[in-house]
Amino acid sequence: MKLPTLYRRGATWWVRLVHDGQDRRVSTGTDDATVANGYVLAFYKSAAQHTHVPALRAVIDGRIPLRDFGAAFYAGTMGDVLRRALTVNLEPHVERWLRHLRGKVAEATRREYDAKVRSLIPPGAPFYSDGLTTPAVRDWLDSLINSRTDEPVSSTTRRHYFDALRAFLRWAKQEGIVPHDTLAGFPVPALNQARRRVLEYPELRAALDAIEPGAPRAALFAIAGTGMEQQAIQRVHGRDIIRSQPVLGRTVNGLWAHGSKNGYRDRLVFCREWAWREVAPFADAALPTARVFDCGEDWIRRAWRDAQLAAKVADEETRLSVHDLRHCFCVMVSLGTDGEPRMDLQYQADQLGHGTTVMVSRIYGWYRLSDRLRAIDALEAERARLAAPPALTLHRGAAGA
Repeated sequence: MKLPTLYRRGATWWVRLVHDGQDRRVSTGTDDATVANGYVLAFYKSAAQHTHVPALRAVIDGRIPLRDFGAAFYAGTMGDVLRRALTVNLEPHVERWLRHLRGKVAEATRREYDAKVRSLIPPGAPFYSDGLTTPAVRDWLDSLINSRTDEPVSSTTRRHYFDALRAFLRWAKQEGIVPHDTLAGFPVPALNQARRRVLEYPELRAALDAIEPGAPRAALFAIAGTGMEQQAIQRVHGRDIIRSQPVLGRTVNGLWAHGSKNGYRDRLVFCREWAWREVAPFADAALPTARVFDCGEDWIRRAWRDAQLAAKVADEETRLSVHDLRHCFCVMVSLGTDGEPRMDLQYQADQLGHGTTVMVSRIYGWYRLSDRLRAIDALEAERARLAAPPALTLHRGAAGA
């Protein structure tokens, strides 16, 4: 740190402070040169001894007046100043964070982050960082209610709210707004492991077949048969349909996905044959500039929820979301359970919109493990059958003798 420079501006003494590469002009709040020098000396001593660092940064940032720092230094009450330095009103910074996210994430994701964080930090009301205690965050998560059912939200939704708050606080730490990640030691909300499952192909078809004919049914078949995200499905127009494309000796159908994955790059995805039979009528009827699946997100979600309950493949606790259809697709093409060829990790990553195969292998590797275990069980059963002595069969003639 460089030696502070004291100078006069009008009747008040000011000081130039350079600390950690930051150059600031700070008012001492006094016209007495002796008092001003005392404040500067207190700042210089603390900086040289590396004590009261959060308070030093708060003075540099203008959050704490140098006069208050110096007075507390000589009075021996630096604890109060440190508490002020470590306590920040987070409310004004939420809007800054949301502006920072513009262009970096999908607009729908940005709106979801806004709603989730604002449920804890409402606009216009001061919310200080020292209020982010473990009990306070836990009470906030416990208080979340599903507006459609008037019941507590699922463990997955709780995790999404927590992740949004954690993303905001990590950004605040990077920007120097808060001195440390407040949620660093907070126990991450556990996911309900009963929901970490996929529907096997017969169950998946039973649920999809239970949907009434219409655009939501075709959209859900398209998601399950391509692995596309719901937002991308709803952006598909007639001009995005690819029919009878020759690939590796086979004729396949597909469509262009305009989604939020992999840097917003468009991608060509192929549709499984059983799903294309439901999609084709809507694809053929759509004009080039018209949406193929002309239905809202709520229609699609409601149709998928009701279909699982009607087909009795899940209940309210274990039902899958529309996003989980992507998981079903990935596992299905990995194992080939729908009777069509198996596909490798790179194909799955391209279909899902991931830039690399790392995420695919990390998320879906445990499904392949369960598949191997089933195969081992089948082999053990076959080995036991072959090792068993043949059953003694007596013919009727031999029995009479």
